[in-house]
Amino acid sequence: MKLVILECDRVPDALSHIGGQYADMFVDAFTRVRPNWHFETVKTCDGVLPPLDAGCAYVITGSRHDAFDDAPWIQALRGWVVEADRTGLRVAGICFGHQLIAHALGGRAGRAGGWGIGRMPATAVDGLPFSRADLLVSHQDQVLDLPPGSERLISSEFCPNFGFRTRTLIGVQGHPEFKPEYSRALAEARRDRIGSERVDIALATLDDPLNADAVLDWLASELEQ
Repeated sequence: MKLVILECDRVPDALSHIGGQYADMFVDAFTRVRPNWHFETVKTCDGVLPPLDAGCAYVITGSRHDAFDDAPWIQALRGWVVEADRTGLRVAGICFGHQLIAHALGGRAGRAGGWGIGRMPATAVDGLPFSRADLLVSHQDQVLDLPPGSERLISSEFCPNFGFRTRTLIGVQGHPEFKPEYSRALAEARRDRIGSERVDIALATLDDPLNADAVLDWLASELEQ
């Protein structure tokens, strides 16, 4: 299968030695659970969108930008999501991508009232192949209202709409592609912006277990359908 990665930001130069760019992190992560997949990266933050191809699956990456911003490339991406939903394509959105899918389809993304960083415990609904979705997070925005007709799949205390599904699109707030060393470096880089107390609390969680591969395997199965 071919997975097209819509890259919505660039990793800060000072952190790129840890895992490369965001698309590189997704390639490494999905290769762990689907070693035979093929990958293509599209620089969506530069205004490039892939064609809508029923033979491909798609993932929309995280970004420092707001999913509800009116920047031309973000507006165009929201339009692309609407068409992907209308035509029944398989798309997964992570963090910014998760928020943008919700916002494009009639939900609402906005400020969360604080920062979610570090490891975030989350609970899955019955019927998913895991009961926990404990992932690394780094976000100031979140999905405040789900799109009409969507189904909440994962919740956390800080982020009630941590994961959801429409007919063929899925959004997850957490980062199954992040490694703890990248989360650590990113939190440190944002210490002045977030606040030292909040960063120190988050850093203390990074040695706790994750189940990112279970979430990745589930996402891969959904994208393969």
